[in-house]
Amino acid sequence: MKKLILFSVFSLAFITGKAQVKSFTTDINDSFYNNFQSFSLRQTSDGGYIQTGYVPLSQTIGNIYLIKLDAYGKKRWYHIITDTFLEDSRTIRQTADGGFAIGGSTDKNGNFDFLLDKFDSAGNLLWSKTYGTANNVYAISMQLTKDGGYIIAGYSESSNTSFSTFDLGYVVKINSKGNTTWTMTFDDTTNQSRAYSISQTSDGGYIVGGYKVIDTLYNYVYILKIDSNGKKTWDKTYGDPSHVFDFVLFSIIQAKDGSYIATGKREVDSTSGSSSNVFVFKANSNGDSLWLKAYAGDSSAGRDITQAKDGEYVVTGANSVGINDEVYLLKMSSSGIKRWEKNLPTVTDGTGSSIMQTTDGGYALSGYQIINSDYFGALAIKTDTSGNVPGPVDTLYVPDNNSVNTGISQSNINPESIITLYPNPFNTQTTIYVKNITLQQASLSIYSLDGKEINQVENISGNQIYINRNNLSNGVYLYRLVNNGQVISTGKIIVE
Repeated sequence: MKKLILFSVFSLAFITGKAQVKSFTTDINDSFYNNFQSFSLRQTSDGGYIQTGYVPLSQTIGNIYLIKLDAYGKKRWYHIITDTFLEDSRTIRQTADGGFAIGGSTDKNGNFDFLLDKFDSAGNLLWSKTYGTANNVYAISMQLTKDGGYIIAGYSESSNTSFSTFDLGYVVKINSKGNTTWTMTFDDTTNQSRAYSISQTSDGGYIVGGYKVIDTLYNYVYILKIDSNGKKTWDKTYGDPSHVFDFVLFSIIQAKDGSYIATGKREVDSTSGSSSNVFVFKANSNGDSLWLKAYAGDSSAGRDITQAKDGEYVVTGANSVGINDEVYLLKMSSSGIKRWEKNLPTVTDGTGSSIMQTTDGGYALSGYQIINSDYFGALAIKTDTSGNVPGPVDTLYVPDNNSVNTGISQSNINPESIITLYPNPFNTQTTIYVKNITLQQASLSIYSLDGKEINQVENISGNQIYINRNNLSNGVYLYRLVNNGQVISTGKIIVE
């Protein structure tokens, strides 16, 4: 039986300026499951945001989380839906009643099934239902429908004589009470396929996007138009007959003019190794190709696309910059002419997984980042209208034991340094972790909130600093870390 744990979360000081970056991370000790990812964030009717993701606890147990942010990125509440099963969350949407719906996958019934969780406006779980077949099915995309119901797309995993596993795109239509209305499976049983994206179209039907494997080896763009009852209207496959490029479509929407716009990854194999680009693809209302263009660097992918209020398109994903991936943001005209592109530096490797335009004309992104070899984290990013994100990153730590601690408004002043503080709050000892630079003759000062210096440690070297409680009473303190005469980090610590 599901158990819901509610956490009260301290508000973080937000970053002033045109935009803010907020993040939270988890410390995963299991080397097999070592990431805490978010795939979906949406602006809510109160001007704030709701985000969902996945908290892995072991190799066989993973829980869904949802977190409510206000308009400034401050955490208001946080829920983890605890189970003894492996569950993940791919999409969150606010429903007409002010609550929320999450689409994902679960193995609670033995095989993996589609999962739909319904919550009230405070994040309390109202009901949870699963939808599956005799085989494993994995949900990738969920949307609300005009009739008050839901549509979920993903793929089923079975076997045949040629493959140990054989994937076919799978779609389930669900009514407002969570009951199945209809299901459909892609009808090409010769070529493997997956559905990665679905959205409702102006005629009440649906557009589904993903990929199909041709000749057992080559990935082609695949889009499928179905009517409101799940019957196929048409389908199209696009690829490279010379097999230089492979394509995986991750997101597709219907544009305001009735055409379809999609993004994903175009991968090329060469003698020097494999590389990939963001691709954006546009088709007319009948699915006929209008254009396909590639963007970004040699190791990049588009993960989600939206149409802006001005009719142009905006993509998020990942782009390789040096040795790291950075969250990527691209705006283009309706004909694919690049207006601007941004690489948004996070703490280190980052990927944007969902994007929407906000009421102020900016953009809200969800994604994930690698803090270091032990810390992975989910990202909530708010940009201005030009995709700019000034300011440092705030961090909320969520350890494996499901208790929530708060990393308070940490500011990493040296752009080359990656600094995390964990645990925070702490009782006996906490540790500052420093990455990308080596401390030499560093000093750490601890201050009370009125600015009085309480303690100072000098001549620090290495990459970790241990802070012992000693005689510190319960409360909030300030710290300042100086390396070679330069302030590289300031922030707050909590002793409890």
